[in-house]
This record gives sequence, structure tokens and C-alpha cells, in this order.
Amino acid sequence: MVLRRTCVAPLFAVLLLACGSNAAKTVADTEAAPEDDAADAAIASDVSGADATPADQTAAPADASGTDAAAPADGAVDAGKDTQALDVAPDVASADVKQPTPANGQWIKQAIDAPSTLHGIWGSAADDIWACGDQGALLHYAAGTWHADKSPTIQWLHGIWGSGPSDVWAVGESTTIVHYDGKTWTAAGLASIGALFAVSGTSSTDIWAVGDAGLVLHSNGKVWMPSTVPGEPYLYGVFAAGTDDVWASGGGGALWHWNGSAWKGFDAGTKAGIEGLWGTSSADIWAAGDQGVIRHWNGKSWSAVDSTVPAGHLYMPWGASANDAWIPGNGGVLLHWDGFAWSQFDWGGDVNLRAIWGSSSKNAWMVGPDKEIVHYTAP
Repeated sequence: MVLRRTCVAPLFAVLLLACGSNAAKTVADTEAAPEDDAADAAIASDVSGADATPADQTAAPADASGTDAAAPADGAVDAGKDTQALDVAPDVASADVKQPTPANGQWIKQAIDAPSTLHGIWGSAADDIWACGDQGALLHYAAGTWHADKSPTIQWLHGIWGSGPSDVWAVGESTTIVHYDGKTWTAAGLASIGALFAVSGTSSTDIWAVGDAGLVLHSNGKVWMPSTVPGEPYLYGVFAAGTDDVWASGGGGALWHWNGSAWKGFDAGTKAGIEGLWGTSSADIWAAGDQGVIRHWNGKSWSAVDSTVPAGHLYMPWGASANDAWIPGNGGVLLHWDGFAWSQFDWGGDVNLRAIWGSSSKNAWMVGPDKEIVHYTAP
């Protein structure tokens, strides 16, 4: 497991917005509803500058497959029963089925090094890409060039996501959340209750961030409201497939699902940390992490899939489609999914790679803690 710097304070603290402009207890079948009392829960982050009400989190309960939450989806942990390691996924082909990786494509290390260690990357288009990292680093790619943008923080930034070019969020240490409105970055000004490692959402009014000790924050674009996953596992990844269909992953094989009213734990069949999540839909989600762990969700259950790197450390997946996905890792490890199997892609480098994002199957970028940026192109 990669060690992460953390700073945890009691969740009972009242968190107030400082700026008003533009701004694994083992996984069990427990459910935790978010805090109802905004006065007690209290994270107020009004990036619009106007008065805001807490996000509505009272959607009708539904399990991950869209059925009644009273009947847990396949894979939900059953109290009192031993959990078992999962078999190779029944819904995907065996990993020894060989299929070609993308033809004529290549990853090329960029001539310039990043000014800081980079942890996350996201873009709205091929010529509008953001990367974040240590000391509040925020790098922007536009007009064929990377440049450092002015950051409102010096805290490490671990994750970045946006709903569009004028609505981008980055999260990091000490509950740091910064927002880009298309012109400038602004700090949300939240009191520290722990580090945040990942952010995802479905729109400008539905954003999720996860981090230390089961910490989960949800925003309607104006106010950030906290809740906690039972067992308080460290959460490293989050993927929002829908407003009532959100997954979080983390230490000890933690996999948790938000069904619109509560968080429910699922059995990952491993104690290895799960670093990242990504998917094309609510019935096609990938999870990856320590010890080469890869898991796949088909809308009903999680299944184990051979990664071909049993000792490798994998990070956040990303793909252009259900048949074309990538997972970066340490030591230059890079895996590609062709719709049938994961295979190692020799791109010619040996640096650690942590995050990946692309605009299409022919254009993608990777960043990592070795301060390098790597670009993929295909004809």
C-alpha cells in the first residue's frame, strides 16, 4: 500500500466556508445515512456566492442494479458469513485470451518535466486538460502546451474532476477543495477534517469527494455536506455512475455503494487496497489497486479478473469505451483492456504512473509521482 499523508480531525467539528465568491472494520451489511442536520454536519461551501441549501440526498433507495434496496444486490456482504475470494469474472473472457492492443499507437514521454509530483488528471476536451499535484500544483494543457496555473493553495492535491470547462474541482490534504469557474481557481475554505483523495460527479450539481477514515463529502455545487462510511476505511477512489449510483473504494479491499439514501458494503474478495474506480455505465465498472488487484462490476456482482501483474501496484483505470481501457501502475506498468483480457503494454518507460485520462481512443495522457507527463497518440 502506498503511504499517504493524512491529517484527520474529529468529524464533529463545525465546518464553515471562509470565502463566498465563485467559489476496514471489515465490510459488513451496515448502512449509513448521511448527516441530516446541516447545523451539526456543517460544511458550507458556496462557490456561487449566493445562499445555498444542502444537497438533496433523499432519493428513493435502490440497489446497484436498480432494484428495491430492501433486497441487497448480489455481492453485498452478509452479516455473520465468511467472505471468500472471488473467481475469475464469469462475464469477461479468461485473461489468457490474447487480443491485439491498439494498432500503431504509442506512448511518448514529454520533453518537459512537471514542476511537481502529479497525482490526478482530467480534461473536458483534447485541448483542455488539467493535472494536479504537490504544493497545490495545477497544470493546464491548452493550444498544444502545458503551463502552470495560479493555485489558491499550497496543499497537496490528489484528485481532479469536472463537469465541463468552466466547472472543475480538485481535492487534497486538510480537506482542501478548490474550484475553477473557467477563469480562476478559488479555494472552498473548509475547515480540515482529513485528507481527500478522489473526486467524481455526474453534473455541476452532484459532486462527490472521499478520503480519510471513511470521509465522504457531497455537494450540490454550492454546499458540501459530510457523511461517513461504516467502519471508516480510508477511501482512495470514487466513481459516480448516477445520482443514486456512486461507488467508493479504499483500504482493506473496501468497496461501498451509495444507493441514494445509504452506503452499503460489498465483498471485494481481497484485503488489498483498491486505489481507483472508473466505468462506462452502472453495469460496467472497473476497480484496481494493490497486489495487481482488478475487480469488475457487471451491474449485479463484483468479480475478480486476472491482471497479469500479481505483485504490481495499480491505480485509477480509464477507458475510451467498454472495449478499450487502461490501468497505470508503479514501475512503468501499464495494462490495456481490449474487451476480452487485460495485457501488459510495453510503452518503453519504467517510471511510476498514477493517473490517466483521454479524450478518445487515439489521445490520452498519464501523470505520476516522478514528475513526468506521458502522451498517447494513435492514427
